[in-house]
Amino acid sequence: MGNGLKNGGISRLALIEFVIFRPFHFTVPVRYGRAVRIYFGITQQLIHFSKELRGLYVFLYGAELSLDIHPHPLDWLHFKNTFSYTRGKFAQALDGSDNIPFVPAARLITSLGGDFLHKGNVVRNLHVGIESDYNFAQNNAFTGYNTETATPSYWLVGVNVAADFVSKGRTLFTLSVTGNNLGDIAYQNHLSRFKYLAVNNVTGRQGVFAMGRNFGFKINVPLNFNW
Repeated sequence: MGNGLKNGGISRLALIEFVIFRPFHFTVPVRYGRAVRIYFGITQQLIHFSKELRGLYVFLYGAELSLDIHPHPLDWLHFKNTFSYTRGKFAQALDGSDNIPFVPAARLITSLGGDFLHKGNVVRNLHVGIESDYNFAQNNAFTGYNTETATPSYWLVGVNVAADFVSKGRTLFTLSVTGNNLGDIAYQNHLSRFKYLAVNNVTGRQGVFAMGRNFGFKINVPLNFNW
């Protein structure tokens, strides 16, 4: 698939303005979670300069579901789940494709964490967690005008640890340590335009990939000023 930046596919679509009408969404409370939100809308595109696309209708719908579980009596345990899905289609195909461009893939984020040592003498408010971030394949790419290509699925796993260090009941600093993409997965996000750059002569793969395995350290020092 060619580069949309070269043949004008991106520039033509950049002239689109979206005006959403008759949208609606509703939220459903969940006993053990935050909420379930579902939305739907019909969108009309208004094109200033592209006559062949003027007045084209778009159908956009999706859902976002969130479930946050704190099982009693294990109140220190946090089990969070978020799933999001968006789908959009043109009312009529453009250059052989009826999919809307720049639509993210379905995504499922699951995290499991625990809070400990709320009254520690040296280390306090210890938090330990692990997160799973699964991005489904996006096969509904807008292939018209060589604008997009499909993106395969990928699964990222990360961990995080944070704690307050105290002395005489006063917090000296907070230390946070994170590890991302522990599986060192080579992946490209569907919304990244870097995936369409030139082929890397070293790897033989097209485009720029996202960051591999990485670790981060952060120290927060509280500052108190008496005036």
